[in-house]
Amino acid sequence: MTETPHPAPGTSGEGTSRPTTAAAPPPPPVFGATPAPTPQPAPPPVSGPGPGYGQPSGYGRSQPGYGPPTTPGQGYAPGPTPGYDPNTGYTPNQGYDPNTGQGYIPGTMPPGMPQSTTPGQQPYGFPAPAPVGLSIGRALGYGWERLRANPIPWISITLVGFVAYLAAMVVVRVAGINSLIPLLLIFLIVAVVVWLLQAAMIRGALYETDGTPPDFQAFFGFVNAGNVLLCALAVFASSVLAMIVMSVVFGLLSAALATVLGVLASIAIGFLCMFALHFVIDQDQNPIAAIRSSVRLVLSDFGKSALLALSVLFMTMAALVVCLIGMIIAGTIGLIVCSLSLLLVGPISVMALTYCYRALTDGLTLG
Repeated sequence: MTETPHPAPGTSGEGTSRPTTAAAPPPPPVFGATPAPTPQPAPPPVSGPGPGYGQPSGYGRSQPGYGPPTTPGQGYAPGPTPGYDPNTGYTPNQGYDPNTGQGYIPGTMPPGMPQSTTPGQQPYGFPAPAPVGLSIGRALGYGWERLRANPIPWISITLVGFVAYLAAMVVVRVAGINSLIPLLLIFLIVAVVVWLLQAAMIRGALYETDGTPPDFQAFFGFVNAGNVLLCALAVFASSVLAMIVMSVVFGLLSAALATVLGVLASIAIGFLCMFALHFVIDQDQNPIAAIRSSVRLVLSDFGKSALLALSVLFMTMAALVVCLIGMIIAGTIGLIVCSLSLLLVGPISVMALTYCYRALTDGLTLG
């Protein structure tokens, strides 16, 4: 197909010539002709791998990084992290005090808070608790409380002692023994029974202070009966010897004075040795060591120990007076009825003395 040619530049289609004012547009492409290639811009110089897909242009410029600056003064000053110890590598706990706006000393609590929670250590700023000491009222009250809480075993073991004593008295009266040797033999048997029962009650009182109320069998849980008897015999012999010495020394001056001083000397020895059986039973000491330990323990708190011993002696004498009054008023029946006071005084006295022993040896485990 033949297209109509366009008129020449500068002429119209009617043949009228006009002045040329601008360059004519390029002719439209001819159908079927090959278009001229479009020139491409020169590629940039090759200096490394090109940017990834979707990255903006500007290849070759340094990109900002997220690592530490390469030179000082670009964000922070060089040096260790605050609170960091370069020698140990440990960062102590830091805190903030809202009252002052300043940090408090590392490793401590803020002001007004308990400072130390280490077991067995008193917090800083708080007074230490008063050491456990000996209280006479508390000791006697403790004996009464434990007797009320566990009465049957204690009354039973005390009744055994009464039965043994009454049996010995019945034998002396019925047999009509008047000679010295048989009387001494009976006295020795009764003394052995009393000493063993005393040791049994001390064993039970030690269980009580350790927080384990004993039953009747537990009273006889000691295995060193030989040392118990030897220790009791040594204390008894020392008391008798003191009475003899006082009688000999002061007998020439006055028999009454010698008797009084002999009794006081015997009581003093019994007082100094009142914890000897405790050391034998509780710490398995031999008789000599137990007596020495008892003397040192009593002298460590002589005033309160003496006050407790006098309190126990007063209660015992009061119970005996009650028994005597009952016997005078109502005979044997009155004696038996009034002897119930001794069933209370005996256990209370033993537990009070054991409480004293635990307190003075710093072994008190009561709540």
